[in-house]
Amino acid sequence: MDYRNKLVLAPMVRVGTLPFRLLAAQYGADITYGEEIIDHKLLKCERRINDVIGSTDIVEKGTENVVFRTCGEERNRVVFQMGTSDAVRALTAAQLVKMLWLSKWGEQGRSFRVIEKIERTLEKRKREDSASEIKMIRKTMSAGLVLLDLAHGLLSGLSFWPVPLRHIMIVKVSDPLMSIDSNCQRVQFVSLCKDVAAIDVNMGCPKAFSISGGMGAALLSKPELIHDILTMLKRNLWIPVTCKIRLLNSTHDSVELARRIEKTGVSAVAVHGRRVADRPRDPANWSEIATVVDALSIPVIANGDVFEFEDFQHIRSVTGASSVMIARGALWNASIFHPEGTPVEDVKREYVRKSILWDHDIKSTKYTLKEMIMHYTSLELPEGKAVTKSESLADIAYMIIRHIFVEPYLKRYDRETMPRILVHWVHQKVKVYLFVHAMLVLDVIFILPFIPKRR
Repeated sequence: MDYRNKLVLAPMVRVGTLPFRLLAAQYGADITYGEEIIDHKLLKCERRINDVIGSTDIVEKGTENVVFRTCGEERNRVVFQMGTSDAVRALTAAQLVKMLWLSKWGEQGRSFRVIEKIERTLEKRKREDSASEIKMIRKTMSAGLVLLDLAHGLLSGLSFWPVPLRHIMIVKVSDPLMSIDSNCQRVQFVSLCKDVAAIDVNMGCPKAFSISGGMGAALLSKPELIHDILTMLKRNLWIPVTCKIRLLNSTHDSVELARRIEKTGVSAVAVHGRRVADRPRDPANWSEIATVVDALSIPVIANGDVFEFEDFQHIRSVTGASSVMIARGALWNASIFHPEGTPVEDVKREYVRKSILWDHDIKSTKYTLKEMIMHYTSLELPEGKAVTKSESLADIAYMIIRHIFVEPYLKRYDRETMPRILVHWVHQKVKVYLFVHAMLVLDVIFILPFIPKRR
């Protein structure tokens, strides 16, 4: 994943779920972070494929709660953020998320873990020296290790290399999925995909629940532990590893910590321009982010006080950061990633639509909608009260349709003319949104009876 010149959706608890991440990407977000998931919870989970809605779910055993949900549409841009205070536990949790899904050609797929990489020194060898490379690879396959081509998913033979060897990995399987003849010419086809694009470690959350467990901002005062966690992840994961930090009490301390983080080999670091004691109302310190940027050679993602599309360029010009991350501005209106923007009513409707299509949790849906409403109006108005009283996604869908389409007509026309007006509304408005713009009004209602119960 490239972290330069990107617009990034920040990790937000109860907000950065699949529907909202897809919403932000629809409006132009290049990278989308998921909400922080604690490693302790991940260790109680298992990975499942949800064939009904086409998602990959991390489900808590026993409760059957979906802790993390993703899909193929966001595979190349979603970043899984983890809360941890232990290097070994962090790696164990991360391996659950980055577990690969292998499908034998024409047969049902199974899950396996990536356990080992081919030494990078193989990259430096000339391609003409393929015989020695094949000999070394065959030697490692005696224990049931299978060679895979991550770039193409299919490898038609070992006598040539369609991609650089850095893309080749070894995975251990319970029974070999590939057969090789004596000349190493025939390989049984295997397809592969990964769940997330990168792993991020939260080192900036100032909330009590995070700090009390030694996670989040509590790590900022433990540089040795930070080094251990990031080094452990970097050495054992083949996907990019990053972290998100806050400013320390002094600029010197912030720079020294950032330099130490860079030495672990992470792909990028996100810097929130506030200190642990600062609150959201306190202004972000862009100048101090600039100092950190000047001290590092890896991409730095600047975060803090980005509320309009124009702020993306403003903060980059001030800080010199490679990319920009946004939290509250995107929460209030996810179309901030688009230069022209979109009315918040349209954004809310699209968010509800995606929540229904992806069988999203009603509590998280309500929380996100209420945050949007509170920024512009009040929860004491009819729309806010309707969201608060909603008990299902069907209630939310009905509220959105009534608030955006029906109530404006009720205000403009008396009861005697309403039947004619409603016929016109159904014929024009619904037809346009349903068939032309695919923004959906009635199909939300049509879909509801077919949505399966939450797993």
